[in-house]
Amino acid sequence: MADANKIDVVDLNGELPCNIQTKNTISTPRYFAIRDACTDKEKPFCVIWKKTGTSGHNSEGTIAMIPLDYFLELISKNK
Repeated sequence: MADANKIDVVDLNGELPCNIQTKNTISTPRYFAIRDACTDKEKPFCVIWKKTGTSGHNSEGTIAMIPLDYFLELISKNK
């Protein structure tokens, strides 16, 4: 049910500060379309993207796509 709402990492204990969708694709996920499809707007929406390798190549890596204001909030907590 949460997956249909674009949330892959389900927070059963109410401890995560954001909603998380995961993607393993060659092309960049359409962050804004995915975010807009999620009805839970109370938490920041994050996409964790692992770029799939092509033609037998390894993945180039994994990144997090997060709203800028949430990113600034996270880095300001470490001051």
